[in-house]
Amino acid sequence: MTFTKLLLASALFNSGTLSTSSYIGVKSIQGLQQSDDRALRNAWTLFAKAVIAGDMKMVKQLSASCVLCNESEYIESASNAPYVSIDRFIVKLSPRIFDTNTKARLLNSKKLAFNYDNNQNKRLYRYSCVASISEFKSATIPEVLVETVEESSRSGGMQKAFAFIKTKNGYKFCGYSTIP
Repeated sequence: MTFTKLLLASALFNSGTLSTSSYIGVKSIQGLQQSDDRALRNAWTLFAKAVIAGDMKMVKQLSASCVLCNESEYIESASNAPYVSIDRFIVKLSPRIFDTNTKARLLNSKKLAFNYDNNQNKRLYRYSCVASISEFKSATIPEVLVETVEESSRSGGMQKAFAFIKTKNGYKFCGYSTIP
């Protein structure tokens, strides 16, 4: 699914034109309750506001103990799983990931899309530092996509993807990647 379709689906949902059971091109949305969508959007807003304010204590509270991350030079697991502790993510990666351009877009609804079709990657998050085994079995792992480089004739664009897992304590930030 392209970012444009996700953005359109998100905009239509926010305007009330589109229900949660009919997101364009997103198959897994069928089982998503409207309250889950609101909970994710609320978690995202809190997370984004904490990042913008530089409140890394709050970012940590809103996150799993570790984060799946495609920044391989910071991976610390002996099993080569692509994880970094949330503390290391905050200290080493957040200044680079949350640059001025990205921070300016975190709450800009024209630059955001909520992707509920991320469960094909669910097995990547099967680590106790992300969620307990019992939470993991029923978990959904949606992503919030932030467009950081617009699509143009010279560039296919770029999004930063922030994954969240639903736990008994609400949605927790648990993954970061880029597209492309």
